[in-house]
Amino acid sequence: MIGTRLAHYEITNHLGTGGMGEVYQATDAKLGRSVAVKFLPAGFAQDAERSARFEREARVLASLNHPNIAAIYGVEESGGRKFLIMELVPGETLGDRIKRGPIPMEDALKIAVQICEALEAAHENGVVHRDLKPANIKVTPDGRVKVLDFGLAKGLGVGNSGTTDLSNSPTMVTMAETNAGVILGTAAYMSPEQARGRMVDRRTDVFAFGCLLYEMLTGKPAFPGEDFAETLSVILKSEPNYDNLPVDTPPRIRELLRRCLRKDQKSRLRDIGDARIEIIEAESATESAPARAVSISESRTKERIAWAVLVIVTLVTTTFAARYFSHPLPAAEMHVELSTTPTFESVALAMSPNGQTIAYVAESGGQSQIWLRRLDADSAKPLTGTINAVYPFWSPNNRSLGFVADGKLKVIDTESGAVRVLANVPNPRGGSWNQKDIILYTPSNPGVIYQIPAEGGKPVAVTQPRAGLQQANHLFPFFLPDGEHFIFFDAGGPETRGVYIHSLAGGVPRRLFDSETAASYSSGHLFFVQQGMLMAQQFDENQLAIIGNPFQISGNLPGGTQRQPVAVSPTGTIVYRALPPPQSPAVPGYFAWFDRMGKDTGSHPEFLAGGAHWGLSKDGRNFAQEKTTDGNIDIWRIDYGRGVRNRVSMDPVADTFPEWSPNNEHIVFTSNRKSITYDLYVAVADRPGSDELLLSSNENKIATDWSRDGRYILYRNFSATTGYDVWALPVDAQGKKNGEPINVVNTPADERDAQFSPDGNWVAYQSNESGVFEIYVQPFPGGGAKYQVSKGGGAQARWNPSGKELFYIGMDSKLISVPMKLAPDGQHVEAGMPAPVFLTTLRDGELQTTNRQQYAVSPDGQRFLMRGFPITPSTVPLSLIVNWKPESK
Repeated sequence: MIGTRLAHYEITNHLGTGGMGEVYQATDAKLGRSVAVKFLPAGFAQDAERSARFEREARVLASLNHPNIAAIYGVEESGGRKFLIMELVPGETLGDRIKRGPIPMEDALKIAVQICEALEAAHENGVVHRDLKPANIKVTPDGRVKVLDFGLAKGLGVGNSGTTDLSNSPTMVTMAETNAGVILGTAAYMSPEQARGRMVDRRTDVFAFGCLLYEMLTGKPAFPGEDFAETLSVILKSEPNYDNLPVDTPPRIRELLRRCLRKDQKSRLRDIGDARIEIIEAESATESAPARAVSISESRTKERIAWAVLVIVTLVTTTFAARYFSHPLPAAEMHVELSTTPTFESVALAMSPNGQTIAYVAESGGQSQIWLRRLDADSAKPLTGTINAVYPFWSPNNRSLGFVADGKLKVIDTESGAVRVLANVPNPRGGSWNQKDIILYTPSNPGVIYQIPAEGGKPVAVTQPRAGLQQANHLFPFFLPDGEHFIFFDAGGPETRGVYIHSLAGGVPRRLFDSETAASYSSGHLFFVQQGMLMAQQFDENQLAIIGNPFQISGNLPGGTQRQPVAVSPTGTIVYRALPPPQSPAVPGYFAWFDRMGKDTGSHPEFLAGGAHWGLSKDGRNFAQEKTTDGNIDIWRIDYGRGVRNRVSMDPVADTFPEWSPNNEHIVFTSNRKSITYDLYVAVADRPGSDELLLSSNENKIATDWSRDGRYILYRNFSATTGYDVWALPVDAQGKKNGEPINVVNTPADERDAQFSPDGNWVAYQSNESGVFEIYVQPFPGGGAKYQVSKGGGAQARWNPSGKELFYIGMDSKLISVPMKLAPDGQHVEAGMPAPVFLTTLRDGELQTTNRQQYAVSPDGQRFLMRGFPITPSTVPLSLIVNWKPESK
């Protein structure tokens, strides 16, 4: 954003990012002043509720014209993004000041008076702040206090704000035992009524003010806790340690703190204006009191010594009684919601073993990466070095994360940011890390589970295919506490599908139960999803056996994806993301033709835009796509000129990845009819049920192109040893096998999604041999050198039918064009400079997906068929269960 100009505002600096906004410093070109610009995150722009809250925050700020409240100058919109123009407040936050230690009494009281004045003005206008904390208060160099961030403010039904509820908290809590409501704010400054999810009023701000004043004077929080749950428990059950206050604290201030921090709303100080008066009078009393030395008589000294002895005896007795005759009350179970950065990977979650930090994948600046959210922090932070990351999982020491990016299994130290590459993983399906620093992972789907030392080494398979099956499909391993046994998900057919238990020592995996998804373990229970419900199944980790029947914890979760949409920690913390609410009205998907300016020149709502496996005929008139009907995946043909849809295949298994012959008469596709392995089949496009087996082997195959002379079909083949490779199959005019497969590109790196040049003498493909995917061309059938065409990463190569241009998708999701000069002898190629054509709706360049190209080029090379609308990332908050109590279920 820095350097961007929006209307007459030029962005100059990034100030911070929170759950409801991104704040930048900008220069107002019209008035020549510096301002703060707060953006609604791009992922929330389509969320009508969040947009409305954003605008209502502006109206609340406009109603609070006060010198101790940061002012708002206006609401603007540019390029489809809404933003607030606000006063730029110099200086440090109160939180930064407190980090240096307690604030001297005189300075602290002056700051406190100004905070009171700001809150008094807000309350008189019917607004409760609800998130008062040191980070939301700035102190300018000249001592002026500014209260910030009224994004969580709530109207009280009086004043200018009416009854508007501006709730948009980074932390929302529902108490499980009462289910009374939600809490908004920051744990360390919540009032007891907030922590119980009850109705709040201005006395909630009074309590938070008491926490602030205490912390300013002591340098310590009034209600300390090591984590979110413990902090709320302390607020509900304990009192601040008033002995931490400075010895010179005026009695009136001590009493004011007690009145502000009373847990019962009815007994608490009712008006923040009264607090302001108490502080001013305490200041006056302190200034008028004469300085004098106090002499103490001998009898007075003896009296105090006697009292001290009595106090010591009482403390010893009380400590003994508390140690031997009392027990701490168990922490309450709480349900929490955490707003996150928008994400396309809504189930890519990992909970640290200590239950303190959530790792999740989210979008930022058009790229996905891992974000870390500590439960005691106000917001999440992106983890540098994790661009395009998927499937994060934690190390046992809570310090490192494993993940997959660019086809590689990687480990990152979250403190230093150091990244190590461990293995090739072309089609990842999860990972797990035990106390002996052994990592389990599945490099492909279908595939078996491998182990590798966390420091690097040779991968070794720890599961094998079952007898009678050519291919295994063992996914998403999860270590049990002993670090020896692990569970995994078998995604085979109905007879074998389910959660299994296995050991590093070998043996035969044992099936525990059927499931739609993988499972994880915590607190004596296995967690999984069945029919959209989060389930728990009691599990004896000593006997390695399930006990009793499963029971429901929550509902509305994504099922049927094989992936485990739930993350757990041994502390009993559970995190998941529910399904988004259905769109009303539903938005149909469609494909569209885009010209070279990126303009939609013709939409086709009859195409299913959500389907990733499709193909365009060479004459550009027909469209083939997988379609699910009654649970069966088949290939369908669409003549979009006439609007006619016909079924091509009809076998009761998965038929997918269609590719057209050059004469538009045949379609080659992939199916797993013979076994779990995917083979190549061919069908006559206009003759339903004409499909025949074309090529069978014990490795998965997907056709990616058919040469213009009809003699070869390019396909990608997955090998357990070399990953994805490019092969060519000779065929005759009827699409039948006409010779043995030819190895086109086969290295330890992944080579994928190859395309013939129009003259058939060259093949373009993507490979990650350099560490990231790049586009290469080389002669066909071989014998010459390869040439790198892309620059800075690329995927999904497509030729212009003229043969003079090659397209690909760049790392920034732009369609890239490269001029090409191909020698007739197939021995020399000259590639021009890559140039962007337009920004596509293909997020992250689709570099991580194992789908084929997600666009097609028209016969004249001037239009591009692709998704006609951007896929909206999920803004559904994370659901967190803290202190889960299975015995109460």
